[in-house]
Formats: sequence, structure tokens, C-alpha cells
Amino acid sequence: LLAARAAAAAKLTRGQLIVKAGEKWLGKKYVFGGGDCSGPTKGGFDCSGLLKYAVCKVTNKVLPHNAQAQYNLKKGKHVKLSQIKPGDALFWAYNNKKCGSTVHHVGIYVGKDKKGNRIVLHAPHTGTVVKKAPVWTKGLCGSAVR
Repeated sequence: LLAARAAAAAKLTRGQLIVKAGEKWLGKKYVFGGGDCSGPTKGGFDCSGLLKYAVCKVTNKVLPHNAQAQYNLKKGKHVKLSQIKPGDALFWAYNNKKCGSTVHHVGIYVGKDKKGNRIVLHAPHTGTVVKKAPVWTKGLCGSAVR
């Protein structure tokens, strides 16, 4: 059974593995500043901590624990929203014309649901939990980071 699981996992893309790593924590509470490469800290995750965990788990790359810093990473490849794939990081900004300096939220693109809606995995804000939601466009930056 383990060999079968390993074979199935081997067929997943890096992005799909990032999604799966994040999905492990669906329902975990939002905690500002929470999350690192080991999992939840302080009892939960914030948005950048969830991305940090998922990317670290799959790639062993350690991202900063800040959505703006994650958006501005030089090693990340910016891709147009029309080209996003599961595992890409989506960013929201107070002014989406100035994403280089006003990002406040990040989520992991999951893919499309059965109705064709784009879905994001994220840790929204205090009082919520890690969850999936349709991608909303208000404040959405014009590129994702892969």
C-alpha cells in the first residue's frame, strides 16, 4: 500500500504536492504569525505561514513569513493569472496596481471546481480557519508566483 501511495504521489506535479501539503491543515485555526516549515505554530497558521509550510514541505525552500516579501521574492517566477497552475501563490493587495508594496494576503491556488470556479486554499483572518474558497478579484494582483 505504501508503494502504491508513493507511486501515485510521484505522478503529482510539484504544485499539486504543495496544494496537498496545505490541505493537510484544512480546518486549522488562523493565528497571526502562525506557521513555519514544521507546521502550525502558536496553534495555527496565518496566510503567509501556510504558504511557507507547504512550499518548505515539498521543496525544502524556506520562504519569508510575510506575504509582501513572498510576492517580491526574486527566485519566484511571476506568471499571468491566465497561466496559473495548482500550487501557484495568489496575492491580494490594498492597491492591486501597486502589488510590489501593498500586498496583504496570499493563498495557494488549488485549481477549478466542478463549476469552473477558481479555488484558493488560504488562512483568511482572525476568527476563521484554513479553508478553500472561490478566488475573489477585489485586490487580486495581476500575477501569481510559481
